[in-house]
Amino acid sequence: MSLKRTTALVSFALLLFMLSAFLVFYYTLFRRSFHNMEAAHLEQHLRGLQHSLDVDFRHLDSVAADYASWDLTYDYMVSHNSRYVTSELSDDSLSSLNVHLFMLLDRDANIELLKAIGDRPRSLSAAELKRIAFAASKLARNNVEGGITGVVETSTAPLLISIRPILTSRNEGPPRGSLVLARLVDRKFLSDISATLEAPVHLVDLRDVPGSSGLDLQTSGGMPNSISIEENTAEIYLVLRDLELRPISAVKVSMSRKMWHEGEKNQLWALAILALLGVARTCFNLAFIQRRVVSRIAKLSEMTAEIDRTGDLSRRAQDFGSDEIGQLAASMNQMLAKLHVTQNTLIGTRERLELEASHDPLTGAFNRRAGLERIEQELSRCRRDRRTLALFILDIDQFKSINDSFGHGGGDAVLIGISTALTNTLRPFDTLIRAGGDEFIIVTPGTGHLDARHLGDRLMTRLHATVIEWQQAHLKVTASIGCACCSGELSPDELIALADRALYRAKAKGRDCFESEDFNSNMMTGTLNTDLNSNSCPI
Repeated sequence: MSLKRTTALVSFALLLFMLSAFLVFYYTLFRRSFHNMEAAHLEQHLRGLQHSLDVDFRHLDSVAADYASWDLTYDYMVSHNSRYVTSELSDDSLSSLNVHLFMLLDRDANIELLKAIGDRPRSLSAAELKRIAFAASKLARNNVEGGITGVVETSTAPLLISIRPILTSRNEGPPRGSLVLARLVDRKFLSDISATLEAPVHLVDLRDVPGSSGLDLQTSGGMPNSISIEENTAEIYLVLRDLELRPISAVKVSMSRKMWHEGEKNQLWALAILALLGVARTCFNLAFIQRRVVSRIAKLSEMTAEIDRTGDLSRRAQDFGSDEIGQLAASMNQMLAKLHVTQNTLIGTRERLELEASHDPLTGAFNRRAGLERIEQELSRCRRDRRTLALFILDIDQFKSINDSFGHGGGDAVLIGISTALTNTLRPFDTLIRAGGDEFIIVTPGTGHLDARHLGDRLMTRLHATVIEWQQAHLKVTASIGCACCSGELSPDELIALADRALYRAKAKGRDCFESEDFNSNMMTGTLNTDLNSNSCPI
């Protein structure tokens, strides 16, 4: 069979294979990816629903915190001054804050003051109010810092609850009972969330949540949120939990799937057009292919593609004859041989230049420019992996006197000896940087404040044991070390400045000691906080 016929048969066979691959790709990957996009879209709305509820909880807790740390509220629990109720707890002021129930409880869970806004909160029975007061007082005793939020089921509608201990305006005690604020999960509440999500939101029973049958509802936190996808609609269920994290009801968001059905139709049309274009391209290529050219050119093309993919310039074209294609293959082999020699030369030069550009020629440590880039990379990895990082700044004590006494050669020997001692103490993936002069920076990823202190002690111990020989002299040098820890919240300059602060303290204590700083990223104020506890300096 001629090469042309063989090429034609193979081309049509490949065309059929391509069409089959298109279908397999569509049903196994593309269509699944499209459905994953829809699921991600629904999960985004679920997160939006959760965010809306969190915003309401935070708002309610913020109002509760203001009232609970108000001196007038603190004094009322002693004097029961009626002016506090009439002037400070009007219906309009509480309603403007979306507060439907205001309760002050003494330490024995007795209701000292009850303020209900609206008909539905006023219809709560005495037993329900007593149950709410008892649960709130119990939780407040176990958590004097306050900030307890949750949902309480009542006969009228669920209530968003916030509980705070009653303290002075300086958040000082002793607590004089507890404050309870509540907001109804009513039609207005749900309509506000519907407007945010641009989808209808309803309150449903737990039995209507998919997968809830047979669930022990007394088990704390036992029910997950869920997404139900039907033919024409998709429903999102967010489970509401009480103050003890037990599921009590759910919020449902209903969304139409019309947009996604239209998208699937468009996908099918796009695949059909791609298939037709593939057939047309195959026929056009066959009209141009000449006998005894296709396979040989294909081999050259495969070889060049492989070289482009792997960068392996040692490959050579083989057995291509003496015609024009063979001459082309021979020319390519000669060109590849020259390129291979040039590539090896460039690789060696590049490696040498990269080493010189990023490392200190005396100590072999990273130089300052490359070190700052490495610090930025490690901080980014900390933010991504949610890990901690420690940065040490080491300054050799009295280095100028060493240079004055032993010359720059002695100073260089000290720098090399200190660098070697530090490298032998650190882990393989830690980074040693010579920041300039006699100052070194050490970056240790995955190191918390306590581990950083232990490492600082080991560094000090290693330096004390290091003896540097120079021209028959045995030099023992000391160093001051400052350390800072964070979880990726700081920039390189801020982290270095924090460690520098610790280094200044170490020098102020007489040098030859280790001091540390710690950045606390979980402070509600969002301000930089330093841990002033540090290791004592050696005598």
